Amino acid sequence: MNLLYWNLKSNNNLELIIADCIQENSIDIAIFSEYENINFDILKRKLSDSFCLLESFGGCKKVKILYRNTISLTLIREQHRYLLAKLNLENKKYIIVGVHLPSNTCGSNSSDRKHIIRNIINDISDAEKDNIESSIVIGDMNASPFDAEMIEKDSFNSVLFKNIINSQEVVTYLECKYRRFYNPIIEYINETNENYGSFYYSSGNYCLYWYCFDQILVRKNLANQIHTFKYLKKIKQQDLIKKKKPNKKISDHLPLLVNINI
Repeated sequence: MNLLYWNLKSNNNLELIIADCIQENSIDIAIFSEYENINFDILKRKLSDSFCLLESFGGCKKVKILYRNTISLTLIREQHRYLLAKLNLENKKYIIVGVHLPSNTCGSNSSDRKHIIRNIINDISDAEKDNIESSIVIGDMNASPFDAEMIEKDSFNSVLFKNIINSQEVVTYLECKYRRFYNPIIEYINETNENYGSFYYSSGNYCLYWYCFDQILVRKNLANQIHTFKYLKKIKQQDLIKKKKPNKKISDHLPLLVNINI
């Protein structure tokens, strides 16, 4: 299963490059944010009408999900900044959540993101009661992997090491039990592959330059099933990097490609 997430920066006339990205990387499910100027009817035609747009009832204004029409994907919950859908695949059920959390500027308060994350976790927990153990959260977290909203027990509660989540999926803190997610990002971010991050920011005194805001989190039983995690720098002959950072005429974020064996 190939998953794509891309924050499109509200740019227009990107239908062809998006279609090229989906076809070149054999994408099964594509999640987009800041998509306001994308014509999804044109995009679907460029994909030979082999993809469907997940039907939303208007509750989510920040995320769109496009999926291959050979896949069964059903919307379960939606709120302003996320869509939660159930994937039926080979007699197994999965939860897919596409998210776009509030913007992060240096030194900003993370309370808004934490509030939404707790709603996401509650909705996932409710959906998992339907005999579902495999949940995936993917999108623009607007937080770095080590930020509080990513790791705190009553937030995403994500761990960055397989041996920790494999040894203990549920942790008890202050007499409450919290189920963990696994965040694979540090296994794949490195100099060798020049896989630095998805968003470039060079202003201010406190600055990492490359930020890994676009991430994926999975439950324990998928932690060992991730085979690819990379930020795409080129789509066919189109370079997504200009002068060391994402080309803003296309998007200020690089697309995230993840392959999971499900």
